[in-house]
Order: sequence, then structure tokens, then C-alpha cells
Amino acid sequence: VITLIMSNKLHTLKEKIFHFLRFLTADIWRVDTQKEKGIRKAVNNVFRILILAGRGFSNNKLVMVASGLTYFTLLAAVPILCILLAVAKGFNLQDVLQNELINIFPTHGNILSMAFNLVEQVLVAATKGVVIGVGIVFIIWSIFAIVNNIERAFNIIWQVPKSRAIYRKITDLFAFMLIIPIILILSSGISIFIK
Repeated sequence: VITLIMSNKLHTLKEKIFHFLRFLTADIWRVDTQKEKGIRKAVNNVFRILILAGRGFSNNKLVMVASGLTYFTLLAAVPILCILLAVAKGFNLQDVLQNELINIFPTHGNILSMAFNLVEQVLVAATKGVVIGVGIVFIIWSIFAIVNNIERAFNIIWQVPKSRAIYRKITDLFAFMLIIPIILILSSGISIFIK
């Protein structure tokens, strides 16, 4: 008798799971949301959003895109830091920018010191003799290529069908490279003034 009851309950549970899965895969899209009200409408909408998000996540290979985005962001650190420090050096504010970055990331002081030394070596190598033009062009090109790959990854994630025009990318990049050091230096000056 107990075996029969357990078997019956197991069969009922399997049937309920089957109906629920069928509802999630097919029937949920047949429900007329205009006629539904209250909590049932909210639950159906939540399930629809979760299903669409899951399909988008798997169809767009977002794990691979996110991994690539992480890689390119880490790869962009040195060239972007080179440009930031070069612009700050042009205004004779390199030390202020370095101190501000150390204040922003206090637990990463050693890493920042190593990065500053690496950037200094790259800038020295990029500004020597005949190599000056090629070195600076290479740094700017590498930043552009990395930022372009990051933008492409975001376009895939956000399903943007068409990328921006090349001239728009270049003008935005140069604005970014010139404005960010100035903003960091100004924020440092304001924080010193406030203290």
C-alpha cells in the first residue's frame, strides 16, 4: 500500500514537473498578458524575462565576450596609463596624478609603483630619437585597438547592430585621453583644498 501511494505521488510529481517545463518552454508565450491581472501577470512576466535573458546569455556567448572584455581591459591598463602620465607630465603634474591614483587605490600601492616604473620605461623608450614618432603612434594605436575591442564586446552584450563611425571613435578617444588626466588632477586639487 505504501509503495502504491509513493508510486502515485512520484507519478503526480513527474507529471507536474513535465507540465511546468512545458509551460516554461511553450505555453508561457501563448498566455495573453492583457487579460491577466495581479500576481499571476507579474510572475509570468518575470518568467518571460528570465527565459529571454537566459536565451540571450547562451545565444550571444556572453561568457566568452565577458572573458574577452576582462582580458582587453587588463591589456589596456599600461597604454592608457602611459597616455595619462604623458599628458600629466606635459602639465608638470605627473607626481600629483601618481599620488591621486595611489590615494584612489590604496591597497594596490606596490602594483601601481611597478606600473609607474613600467610606464616610465615605455615613455622613455617611445620618446627616444627616431623611435619617438613610431612609439607614440604605437601607444595611441594600441589604446584605440583595445578600446575598439571593448566597444565591440559591449555592442554584442547590448545587441547594438551597428558600431559608431571611425571618426567619432577617434575624436572620443582623444577627448578621453586629454580630459581624464585633467579631471583627476582637478579632483586632487579640490580634495586638497577641502582638507
